[in-house]
Amino acid sequence: QRDVKAYLVGGCVRDLVLGRPMKDLDVTVVGDSLSLSQEFAAQTGQVYFPLDVKRNIARIVLSEEDTDLTIDVASMAGSNIRDDLGLRDFTINSLAVLVDDDLLESIFKGESSQKLMLLPRIIDPFGGIYDIDNCIIRATSDRIFENDPVRLLRSVRIASELGFLLECETKDLAYRCAPFIDKGSAERIRDELLK
Repeated sequence: QRDVKAYLVGGCVRDLVLGRPMKDLDVTVVGDSLSLSQEFAAQTGQVYFPLDVKRNIARIVLSEEDTDLTIDVASMAGSNIRDDLGLRDFTINSLAVLVDDDLLESIFKGESSQKLMLLPRIIDPFGGIYDIDNCIIRATSDRIFENDPVRLLRSVRIASELGFLLECETKDLAYRCAPFIDKGSAERIRDELLK
């Protein structure tokens, strides 16, 4: 209705490719994510709250009879989707798909042809599909752990969860950046450990 470009991004796209159930959706929008999320929640009777005002990230909690789904909505970082994906942690999470009605219908109906429909539409500037196919976790840049030290724990958690291996250079980078872990927020470190 608002003619806003929105992309599914990150782990939810990875999980769709892997055929795993989605627990949450990450959406990047071209525009003000906080006001769009608040308006969406108000019109649909869902719960909204600002998750990180400084970084323009909002959360919407969809509570239906048989499902609880969270949608984290962020304003696009950078001038285009490729720039935004380049700021993400690992290639397997640096994937995006432009949201449209057909995509949403396919996702929420859980259609068996979903993966075949999705693959040609995926924006994958860093080789994430290749790494998914080869069960590899690879950093998108050599600054990912400095930019967010909690990613050190996240890399191990995702590897364990998916049965993937850290690519050699990413593993070496993690060892070198290990001292940064005490710069991560205690709450986020706790969340990763609990997961």
